[in-house]
Amino acid sequence: MLRVLAEAREELGLAVSTQLTGKLDPVPSDVVVPLLADALRLIARHTSADAVEVEIHAEPARTTVTVRYEGDGDVAVSAAAGLAALAEQASRRGGTLTVAGGSRLSWSVPVKTRPPAGD
Repeated sequence: MLRVLAEAREELGLAVSTQLTGKLDPVPSDVVVPLLADALRLIARHTSADAVEVEIHAEPARTTVTVRYEGDGDVAVSAAAGLAALAEQASRRGGTLTVAGGSRLSWSVPVKTRPPAGD
């Protein structure tokens, strides 16, 4: 995940601030990382944003990632195909994508629980 955030800074020119809450051990990085990378690319390509806020909240059964940005451009309008692909990715994993006001993307995906050690 750190690689994706560094890439957003270096390749996409976005300043990224992050907030991590909850127990982050069960974060399904195989799901979150591709979704986050795609969301950051959409924002960089379809808006004038130069900074984004990424919030990752992990609960025992679900991880929610929210990306907010300020700047001209509404990804809901200018990146409809990209958002449809993000929604499909989230849906395939049992999750959802929500777009609020064109400047906030949020998706929530279930966390597969691991059996206790020794089982």
